[in-house]
Amino acid sequence: MLGNALAALCHFAWFLGFPVLGPLFLWLFFGRYAQVHAQANEALNFQISLLIFEGIMALLYHCAPFLQPVWLSCGFIVALAAVILTIIACVTVLSGKPYRYPYIIRLIP
Repeated sequence: MLGNALAALCHFAWFLGFPVLGPLFLWLFFGRYAQVHAQANEALNFQISLLIFEGIMALLYHCAPFLQPVWLSCGFIVALAAVILTIIACVTVLSGKPYRYPYIIRLIP
C-alpha cells in the first residue's frame, strides 16, 4: 500500500511544483520498492521529455515569428496532454497497476 502511494506521488509531484526533484528524491530514497523505482523512472523520463518538447517549441516560436500561433497552439496541446496523462498515471498507479506514458523519450533505462 505504501509502495502504491509513493509511486503515485512520483507522478503527482508535478502538481506540487517538483517535476524533476520529486521523482528523483523518491527514486533515491524509496527505490527499494520495485513499483516506486519503476514509476519514478517513468515520471522522470516523462518530465525530461516534456522539457525537451517545450524547449523545441520555444525555440521554434522565436525562430519563426510568422508561425507563432501554431507554436502557441502546439504548446497548449502538449501542456494539456501533460496534465491529463499525469492524472491518468496517478489514478492507475494508485489502483496498483504500472503505468507507462505514451510517446516519450526514455532516456533513463
